Amino acid sequence: MRATNVPINGPLLCAKARKFAAMLGNETFKASTGWLMRFRDRHGITLTTQMNDNNDANEWRQNKMKEILEKYAPEDIYNADEAGLFFQLLPDRTLAFKGEKCYGGKKSKQTLTVLLCTNSTGTHRIQPLVIGKSLKPRCFKNVKSLPVEYKANKKAWMTSKFFSEWLQKLDNEMKKRKKKIVLLIDNCGAHTSFPKLQNIEIAFFPANCTSILQPLDMGIIKCFKGYYRKRLVDSILVNFENKVEDPFKAVNVKEACDNIAGSWWEVTEKTIQNCWKKADLCVMEDKKSDNDENSTGNDLSDDQECVLHIKKSVSQLEETSGKKFGISIEDYLTADDDLMVFAEVTDEDILSEITDEIGNNDEDDDDIDDDDNTGPSQSLLSSQEALQSVNSLRTFFSSLPSTNEEHFRALDSMHTVLYLNHYY
Repeated sequence: MRATNVPINGPLLCAKARKFAAMLGNETFKASTGWLMRFRDRHGITLTTQMNDNNDANEWRQNKMKEILEKYAPEDIYNADEAGLFFQLLPDRTLAFKGEKCYGGKKSKQTLTVLLCTNSTGTHRIQPLVIGKSLKPRCFKNVKSLPVEYKANKKAWMTSKFFSEWLQKLDNEMKKRKKKIVLLIDNCGAHTSFPKLQNIEIAFFPANCTSILQPLDMGIIKCFKGYYRKRLVDSILVNFENKVEDPFKAVNVKEACDNIAGSWWEVTEKTIQNCWKKADLCVMEDKKSDNDENSTGNDLSDDQECVLHIKKSVSQLEETSGKKFGISIEDYLTADDDLMVFAEVTDEDILSEITDEIGNNDEDDDDIDDDDNTGPSQSLLSSQEALQSVNSLRTFFSSLPSTNEEHFRALDSMHTVLYLNHYY
């Protein structure tokens, strides 16, 4: 209701509570004033003045953001947002998919929802949460760890339950770090139910203002998608080089999760900081560096640089494959911007969520995707074979002049894990 600008007050909460009680078969529940006070305290609900239009963005910056900056350091101010992703989309299919919302049908099988979260300095990016349509796709066979957190439902959409679980996990992480943060989020239908949080303060952007206030919407998500698209195109180029029978073979969900994590790691601190500045939230002070003083004014923006990289890869693919895709890079990057990532929550949805929790039936162990046409999962290496592979990688990286200490540390870490797994 917050997302649709309907003001929420005490009587409305009580009326809704009585309706849910009746749906659950409890006709004696009264939703008294005492119950309302305890409910508000338990869930941290406060009454605030509602903003009505985009003109209130400046007022929010000057009041709410100023209050946040007085309370939190820049590295403790975070933003989270969902994005839809056509995870198999190649340039030649862009025009067929652009503008799709995907409520169902064949195209919806190629969608994932990705939740990204970062602090304003870009020094702490939270592991992406990926939501797919199948809890156990065939490509997950033998997979026990992923570089992302993965969940699934029939629509591959964010739900209030998923978001609440993600918040609880983030709160636990902040407790371990002994860190208190503020999380800026929009007021979409999935952001309605929160657990009791001890180390996270939630701050909502005013309704209808996220396009000009939310840092992730200022270019962070676009750059993330650009890196992801480039990885897809580059994988096809590798297939051509290796003379794979079907070089345009679609990636599966496991490969998509790997690419999502890698693309998120590629987004730079500079890009994140620039997008917070673009949102005019005044989180970090501008500090001129020597590079800034020597700048000619012709430096590429983060968006332009991202477009340039993917344009180069697409041109290489056109040349290698002999195909002309006839699309703009901008269209390719934004093809899934209109994807639905959540549904407005109905009373029946909320009731179903509650009864599922009571019955402990929210995950189906038999949820295996039989419609995975991207080939069987890769066969597992033995620990000894994996150790030999790491040693081969060490030899290869030693032959590269660009290899640095960070690369050797990563290889050594993998070697240590494999050695302990094999011998102990």
